[in-house]
Amino acid sequence: MSKKTSILIRNQQGAAALLLTVVLLTGLLAVGLTVGLVMITETKLSIGSGESIVAYYAAESGVEHALYKVRNGDWVASQPLTHYILTPTVTDVSYDLQYIYAPLVTPSSIISSTGTYHTAGRLIVSSW
Repeated sequence: MSKKTSILIRNQQGAAALLLTVVLLTGLLAVGLTVGLVMITETKLSIGSGESIVAYYAAESGVEHALYKVRNGDWVASQPLTHYILTPTVTDVSYDLQYIYAPLVTPSSIISSTGTYHTAGRLIVSSW
């Protein structure tokens, strides 16, 4: 084998190794980006789930508040939709209440409460 052929074969082996390295690094980069995207998506879902739970409990406390007011005679059906902010220390948590009383219809009383927290909102309807 001549010296030129030997140098040409070595250069081709170096190019093949370089090409293989670039392909492997591209594959590893794709896997890393995919894992990162999945982690970001799961984190967003986890945060949304926590906000949903807070909104649900805000709606539930709204129903309890309305039941308390109805049982004590403090609230009549003619009052309009009312908005309550739970506590000033917990920001963005509130519930909206509506009480409907129709004695000729079954069920005769309906309380709906919509709890909100950040972007999440949950509705609870109670009737009897």
